[in-house]
Order: sequence, then C-alpha cells, then structure tokens
Amino acid sequence: DIGSIYSVGGSSVRTNGSLGNNNLLASYLALTSMAFLSIKHKWLMVLPLFALALTASVMGIASLIAGALYYLNLKFNFVKKWQIYLASIAGMITLPFLNLGLDSGRFDGWKIILSKVDMSHFLIGKGAGWLADARIVVAPEVYFAQEHNAFLTIFNMFGMIGVTLLLPIFFKFIFSEDKNKIFSSILFVTFCNSYGHFTAHQSTVVIIIIVTACICLAEGKNNGINV
Repeated sequence: DIGSIYSVGGSSVRTNGSLGNNNLLASYLALTSMAFLSIKHKWLMVLPLFALALTASVMGIASLIAGALYYLNLKFNFVKKWQIYLASIAGMITLPFLNLGLDSGRFDGWKIILSKVDMSHFLIGKGAGWLADARIVVAPEVYFAQEHNAFLTIFNMFGMIGVTLLLPIFFKFIFSEDKNKIFSSILFVTFCNSYGHFTAHQSTVVIIIIVTACICLAEGKNNGINV
C-alpha cells in the first residue's frame, strides 16, 4: 500500500497528493495558499485549506495560520516585523519544554542529536549525510533519517560558524520593511514550517522559497532585476 508510510514515531499515516507524504504536501499547501489572499475571489482559498486539513499535518496547518496572522499584521501594523520573528523564535525554543504531545517524536530526536554534539560538531558541523549515517534511534526499529527541522539541519551541516555567517542576512531582513505582503507572508510561513519539517529537502517548495527570498531580500530596490 503506497499510501502507508512510517512517521517519526513509527505509526502508520495516510499520505496525500502526488508528493507522496502528508507533511511534504502540507508544506507546499501552506506556502502556496497565501497567494489566494491577493486575488479578488478570496473564498477560493477554501480549496487548498480543505486539502491542507486532509493532511492532518499540525506543523503545516500551524504555519499557514501564522502566515495569515502575519499578513493581517502587515495590513494593520499592530507590531514590528522584528518583534514577530523574535517572538516566534522564543516560542520555538520554549515549545519542547511544554510537553503538549504534538511533536510526533521530533523533540526526543532533537534531544538525542544535541546530546551527541562535540566541540568540532558545534563549531564546523558534520557535513551533509551525517544524520543518516548516525542512525539515531527514536523508537524500536525507527530512526531519524531527517532532522525534521531545517534550522537543526543547517547546524548539523555547518556548525555555529555556518549559522553565524547567515545571521547578518537574517537580521538585515527582519529589520527591513516589507513591501510585498504576499511574498513576505510566504517567507514567514517558510520560517515557521522549517521548525518542524525538512522544508529545504523538497524541490517543489525550495523553488518557491528561493524566488520569494530573492524578492523579499531585495525590498526597496528593483525586484525584477535582483531576482
């Protein structure tokens, strides 16, 4: 049955769509659904929302909600952009300590990964493919093939040196003004979704992210030329 796969926790789940995995499909739908906010007949957004609900992906659904709230904030300017991002980071750090039972074993896997970090790993990382070779067991006959966290993936591959090199770009972005509400909201969905999914491993989503990031990082300039 190609519709049955093993999740992080080892339980059988039903896949949806041509991407062959409910979490991969949810990531794609969460990003692309934001585009419906820019059209006249916004009620059509019910179609991707229904598809997203069928995936039963908590991270995908939560990311879309976060993106919609970010879009509303851009329209009404309740709080600053940097405040939203820093509050999101604080929430991501806090969530594993709340024991809400929504992580499907991810938090246990992350804890095991971090427990194996030595000084060289911390500084320069372990490179691509390390996690698969480490075969970190999170349950009987179930091991982490992906970190299910794009931020942790970057750390595992490049260490704090790689993270530090990316921070100036990140801080420049969060303190810049959003000129395009839809693209900025899509990028925030990406940021939130990256917390619980291996977003950067999915080519159909990465293509969207690259274009979106180029446009958002070129705010205030000629976006067409920069892209």
